[in-house]
Amino acid sequence: MAFGAERVIVLSQEAAEPPIQTSFKEEPMPNTVPEGQLIREIGVIETTQSDNILRWDGDNLYVEQDIYHNGQLVHKKYKRRVTKNVAQALAEMLHDHDN
Repeated sequence: MAFGAERVIVLSQEAAEPPIQTSFKEEPMPNTVPEGQLIREIGVIETTQSDNILRWDGDNLYVEQDIYHNGQLVHKKYKRRVTKNVAQALAEMLHDHDN
């Protein structure tokens, strides 16, 4: 893979092909977790928004998320790495698909 190249997998049964970027306008990520998660240590409710696209940057497998604390954006396009179990399951699926 070339330096700076990015592989994209869409984590949605509805999407048949990777999304095509048609403009440079940033729009909010569509999938929101409205109930959030209480983080007692810092006294906030954390919610996330994600486009559910699994990305590979050559080193890490991750999903981009916008992170909110009490409704205020604190991280834009945060790279949340997938767990080892998810990565292994995906690798197995891709291996089976190639055969």
